[in-house]
Amino acid sequence: MRYVVSASQMKQADRNTTTQYGIPAIVLMERAALETVRIMTERFAKDAGVLVVCGRGNNGGDGLAIARLLHTAGYRVDVFQEESDRYSELCLLQRNIAQAHGLAVHNIFPDREYDIIVDALFGIGLSRDLDETQLELIRRMNALTGYHIAVDIASGLNADTGGLMPEAFRADLTVTYGYLKRGLLTGCGREYSGRIRVCEIGIPAGALEDTPLVKAYDAEDLIMPERGVNDNKGTRGKLVVIAGSEEMPGTPILVGNAAYRVGAGMVKVITQERVVNNVVCTLPELLVYGVKDTTTDEELLRAIQWGDCVVIGPGIGTGDYGKRLLRIVLSRTMLPVVLDADALTLLARDGEIGDLFARCDAERFILTPHMKECERISGMDLQRMREQPYETLQELGRRTDLVIVRKDSRTMIWDGSGEIVIPMTGNDCLAKAGSGDVLCGMIGGILAAELRRTTQIRTACVRAAVNGTLLHGMLADRAVAAGRGPNTVMPGELWKYL
Repeated sequence: MRYVVSASQMKQADRNTTTQYGIPAIVLMERAALETVRIMTERFAKDAGVLVVCGRGNNGGDGLAIARLLHTAGYRVDVFQEESDRYSELCLLQRNIAQAHGLAVHNIFPDREYDIIVDALFGIGLSRDLDETQLELIRRMNALTGYHIAVDIASGLNADTGGLMPEAFRADLTVTYGYLKRGLLTGCGREYSGRIRVCEIGIPAGALEDTPLVKAYDAEDLIMPERGVNDNKGTRGKLVVIAGSEEMPGTPILVGNAAYRVGAGMVKVITQERVVNNVVCTLPELLVYGVKDTTTDEELLRAIQWGDCVVIGPGIGTGDYGKRLLRIVLSRTMLPVVLDADALTLLARDGEIGDLFARCDAERFILTPHMKECERISGMDLQRMREQPYETLQELGRRTDLVIVRKDSRTMIWDGSGEIVIPMTGNDCLAKAGSGDVLCGMIGGILAAELRRTTQIRTACVRAAVNGTLLHGMLADRAVAAGRGPNTVMPGELWKYL
């Protein structure tokens, strides 16, 4: 797990490192430069030509230190920095040191090609849109064909949201210092940051005044429910999957298969009678309950109560059939529930369902909306959610007290207790219909297993949401690492990479 900080938190941590812990700012800058150069020298030989483009602030000071270290190591280095009488103190100091080492600092942008282009223009301190001169400089940098490296954060990228201001340097690699920055992970941050390396430069943990709200989870943070040698199908948890209809007969298979693959002991699908044969023939391991026109609410309730938890929504539709099933789950059971797809649409659009849900104990629910579904259930504008990804999720989470898995190119999870978790796995091969069905099946399957190991329902829900989402992305990453193109990976075959 790694903390993710805002620009203001990072600046305060830098100040506290100097004022409270006595580490001079120039020492932090030198360490940042050393770490960056170490990463660069791992990849590039000394015959590489390097252009370092520096601003007037401390990010420019980082760039000048990087350029000087590369120069003294034998690399061919050019530095561009506009002449100014407004350099920051550290930037001016690094400029003087660089020139003392024989490194020329040019104020005319060079007209040649380079192997490496280093962006050290603005860093996290940029607070307003770039002017036309600055935009033109970034466009010239982006037009160069070498390997692009951003120092701390790509210039022109909002450090808190990942928004463009209104254009940014396109990095192949971002070397960021101390902590991940929020803007690296959301908005255009993924597209413009490239690969991200976080470097430790000596900022003490105590320099952060408050524990960051946001945490990033990597593949190595995945924790699946342990299997015991004495486990049987009953002790691994029983999941009820309410999914599918004549219009969408494949969803129960996607959800149920995923639930089994992540460790659920028994999975029962409740679906329309006319879909049963399709489900049984495709995945005979599933228990299947067919809903007929004559099936009573009491019969449905007994079928649902068999399980330890429920996944409801994928493919059930938003008509009377889907509404009836959701009404029974909300009003007549106390089981933990994963609400997905059509269940979320009903929750947002049907007043009766909304009233029933409002009377339920929020502790036992996981919601898995994509951005448009989140707009419906929250009443928030989609554009605002994209521009303020952290604030809007926090607002919705505090308002509802739910565990929320907000799905997007970067999925974000509100854990129901005041923190946002960002799984750092996944790629664009998941941008297909059916991926959400597989994800909610994974979450449901893990939830079923977790409920057999803890009496804390909220704890089980959070673990299932985080680990299910993390694993879902990991499988997509493994598929691409195995040579599969993103277009060729189907949601229903992700299990091959478990």
